[in-house]
Amino acid sequence: MRALFAALALVVTVAGCTDITGPGGLFDSTYELRTVNGRTLPYVVDEGVGYRLELTRSILTLENDGFYTTTFTWRETLNGRSTILPPERFNGSYERSGNQIFLYDDDDGSVTTAYWENNRLIVTSRGSEYVYR
Repeated sequence: MRALFAALALVVTVAGCTDITGPGGLFDSTYELRTVNGRTLPYVVDEGVGYRLELTRSILTLENDGFYTTTFTWRETLNGRSTILPPERFNGSYERSGNQIFLYDDDDGSVTTAYWENNRLIVTSRGSEYVYR
């Protein structure tokens, strides 16, 4: 479930970007996830009796050499006891075409499309919207 959500979470608005464009129109910036489906973090991903999984932080770095790294930090609560899980990290390459960004995952070859708007990187996947700045 976390891996699926992590893949979806690439379409998010992040705050704190430096908005620098490098060679070939690529970015060279670090973005922080601000909202998922319009809600601030922590974002509840899964919840049941005595269980809760929350996304507490995500950082997306776009390097001007065409590669990206994104990390996701999770908090899991089981019967009232919370644990911060080790961060998950995803890597790959990306291409930019106008205001669109195509992220290619190194592990499974999947492609996630994002777009740049009003100093926000927005990723939409399977009906969810992720905003980084």
